[in-house]
Amino acid sequence: MRIKKTTFLLCCILLTFSTLSQNKVDFGFRGGISTSHVSTDLTDYTSDKITGYQGGAFLRIFFTKHIVFEPEAYFTKKGGELFQNDNGDDNQINFEINSIDVPLLLGIKFFDMEFTRLLVYTGPVMSFAHDKSVEFIKNGIEDFEKSAVDLLESTNWGYQVGGSLDIFIFTLDVRYEWGLNDIYEGDNQFREDAFLIGLGIRIF
Repeated sequence: MRIKKTTFLLCCILLTFSTLSQNKVDFGFRGGISTSHVSTDLTDYTSDKITGYQGGAFLRIFFTKHIVFEPEAYFTKKGGELFQNDNGDDNQINFEINSIDVPLLLGIKFFDMEFTRLLVYTGPVMSFAHDKSVEFIKNGIEDFEKSAVDLLESTNWGYQVGGSLDIFIFTLDVRYEWGLNDIYEGDNQFREDAFLIGLGIRIF
């Protein structure tokens, strides 16, 4: 039910911006891969990246010749793995979060040639988790109390910086995302960062 309400709200927002804007509008779809990791304040833990995915739609509203507002909505898989060897004890923490991410980006168009243009943008991203898991493992035995799924936040905030290179109707997108809040409600801090690469197509 939460996913349906969120999707409906996003559609309303996109349609409203598209209707109000009297300037050029782009709409398209994008899919790609990501590498993400989780940082922590726990000492002696090393972080390992996991490979995820992204897929969804984007809308560009050109308020002026060079200023663009780009709201997006896509499904994504992110997370990370943490490892520690403490006096012979092997500790491991695994995070996996599947979510609907909603970046709200403000960008600048640096150049616009006949078939090519380059945009650079930045802005916040809201992340609504619909499937999440966390595992705290010590010497192969899971601590189910710490691994409780309800200790993972359902709504997270991040900040993205990136750019898009458009060639004809295709767009190559590269960005980095910093997590702004603790994704776990336990005593220690865990934040998620990600590097994302996507290939899209502009419908109009």
